[in-house]
Amino acid sequence: MIYLNGKKVEFIEFPNKERRLDLPANMVNIDLYQIVNNVYWKYEDDKSIFELLALDYAIKTYCEQYNLYIGYMPYSRMDRVEKQGTTFSLDIITNILTKNLSAVNHLFILDPHSDVTLKQLNNKQRYKKTVAYEFEESNTPNKKYEFAKDVINYTKLDINNAWFVFPDKGAAKRYNADDYPNVIICEKVRDFATGKIQQIKAHIEKQTTTPEKDTPIIIIDDLCSYGGTFVGAINAIENDLNIKSKNNWLIVTHAEEAMMVADIPKTFQKVFSTDSIATPPETISMSNQEFDENHQFYVRPVLDIIKDLNKWFTFKHF
Repeated sequence: MIYLNGKKVEFIEFPNKERRLDLPANMVNIDLYQIVNNVYWKYEDDKSIFELLALDYAIKTYCEQYNLYIGYMPYSRMDRVEKQGTTFSLDIITNILTKNLSAVNHLFILDPHSDVTLKQLNNKQRYKKTVAYEFEESNTPNKKYEFAKDVINYTKLDINNAWFVFPDKGAAKRYNADDYPNVIICEKVRDFATGKIQQIKAHIEKQTTTPEKDTPIIIIDDLCSYGGTFVGAINAIENDLNIKSKNNWLIVTHAEEAMMVADIPKTFQKVFSTDSIATPPETISMSNQEFDENHQFYVRPVLDIIKDLNKWFTFKHF
C-alpha cells in the first residue's frame, strides 16, 4: 500500500496479475518552490516492492525527487547469513531499493528492527544525496522518534507510578531506559545448541519511586509476532520479583496479527502499536479495538505519525 502526499495510490491489475500505474498529475506537487513530494510505503507482500518501484518511475516523469517513509522495513529480521545456503534477505531488499529508487531525496524508516538496516541502505546508495534515517522528532532534528513516548503523552501516564520493562539490555539502550524512574530489565537464557529461549529472568535495574499496587507494568520493544517473550517477561516479573499487576501494558511499534490468537490478549490489558503491519480500520487514530471488555488494542496509524512529525516539510495535501 502506498500513499503519495496523503492520498492512496491505486494500481490497475490485469487478469494475469500484472500491474500498471497511471499516476494522475493532480497527486504530484510540481511547483518547484514547493518542498518535495512525500511517499509513505506500507509493505504488505512482495507485490508491494514492485508498486514502490513503479511509483518511483512515474514520479520522475513529473518532478526530480520525493521523500520516502517506510513503516515496517521488510526482511529486517533476516539481517545476516547464519549458515551456508541461507539468504541474507535484508541485503537483497536493500539492494533492490538502492539500485532502483533514483528519485528519493530522504528516506525515513520507523523503528527498524535491526541496526543493520540503515547501514545497508546508506552504504549502497547510488546517489550520495540520499541518506536513510530513522523517524525523527520535528522540533529536534537528529532525535529519534519513540513510539513509547508518544503513547505516554497520549495516555497522560504518570511515569512515577509505573514499572517500565525492557526484554533485554539492547532494548533498554535503544529506548533510553534512563528516562524512566522504575526500570526492570529481562534476560533471555538460551540453549546454545538450538538458540531457543529456555528461561527468562527479570531484575530491577532502577527504582526511584514506590509504585502503588496494581500500577501499570509496561513492556517496551519494537516488534511483536506471537509475543511469547513478552508473556514470559510478565511471568518472570511475577516469579522473580513478586511484582504483580492487573494492568499490564505492551507497547510495540510493529505488531503482527498473529499475536491476536496467541497469549497476548490473555496477559495484557492494553496493547499499543501502529498499523505498520497490522491493519486497523481506516478511520481510527490511537483508538481502541477490544480483545474483550477488559482488554484493548490501541492503534496509531503511521500516516498520522508522519503528519505530526514532519512540520519542517511541506505536506500540501495533508
